[in-house]
Amino acid sequence: MQLRTFIMICLLFFSAGKLWAVSPEIRLPEWNFTEFGIADWEPDQKLLQLKAVVEAKEVDLKNVSCQLFQDIAPNQNGNIKEKSLLAAGDKAVFIFRLQIEPEVSAWINFDLRAQPDQDDLRKVVSAKNFKALTSEILNKEIESMNKPVAIGRTLPIFVAEDIALAVTREMAFRPAIKHKNRKLYIWLPNGPVGQGIAAETFRALQNAVTAGNYRSAVAACKLLVRKLSEKNEPLVMEKSKDEKFMIPASVAREMLQADQALFEAIESQNYDKLKSFADAMKPAYSRGFVYFNHAQLLLSAKQNSEALKWFRKAAKDIPSWPEADRMIKSLTKK
Repeated sequence: MQLRTFIMICLLFFSAGKLWAVSPEIRLPEWNFTEFGIADWEPDQKLLQLKAVVEAKEVDLKNVSCQLFQDIAPNQNGNIKEKSLLAAGDKAVFIFRLQIEPEVSAWINFDLRAQPDQDDLRKVVSAKNFKALTSEILNKEIESMNKPVAIGRTLPIFVAEDIALAVTREMAFRPAIKHKNRKLYIWLPNGPVGQGIAAETFRALQNAVTAGNYRSAVAACKLLVRKLSEKNEPLVMEKSKDEKFMIPASVAREMLQADQALFEAIESQNYDKLKSFADAMKPAYSRGFVYFNHAQLLLSAKQNSEALKWFRKAAKDIPSWPEADRMIKSLTKK
């Protein structure tokens, strides 16, 4: 059986889709901007809302349509959202609502299509003052765009009762540990991870976390981060005999560093260290979980008002996080 390999490229929160209809050296001016992701997750109603956003850049878009294809609720496929005209500078937001039963991990295909106004696009190309040959190639490309062009995207999702994320299950941070009765989110996948020393270190990390030995967990994280930095090779997870899952080294390091910062804060009882780590973080997938964990540690120290600020930061980074919303509501009622 052919080996199937999934390669995850870090997502943080919602990617822009671009269409390059010709070679990278000769490109049409960017005529659209797209964004795909999770709009909301309401576990009480088991309602997942997904969104596709398309913006017309410089040219009008005609015959814009979007259809969702997925297998977590196959009887809910087929609904087509349409907009006959999207003027340059305007955007359209298509919302799809799915009734689902968590926990699920799946791939969602947004079949988004749009046709750029050919005359508008020719004017844009003309205004760029390209060389004659380049203009000729681009105008031929425009001539072929006489019907809607596919500009959609396939997106992974993971949905549990407490959170919905645009990642696969293997990438999801989960509330796997407690400290002073406060749930804390870490990235610690089950099963074999890595090879050789990396695999042994991951097993040591898993055992240390299970035993609540956070000093050993810190040491394991440091070693894994160093190994991933030295080789800069993807981290391989064996899902089955015929299937592997690969995470880019930079993404794996980021998640392990978030784990390490939390374990260090718990071990030292110095929560300011986690705050310093959080403050220094740039927008990234793991940042919302660092914010949430810092808020939980502040709550355990009876610093409720400060904790509320960090819960709000976490919810801003990950809007589809009912658990973060619940914590905010519980603190604002007091």
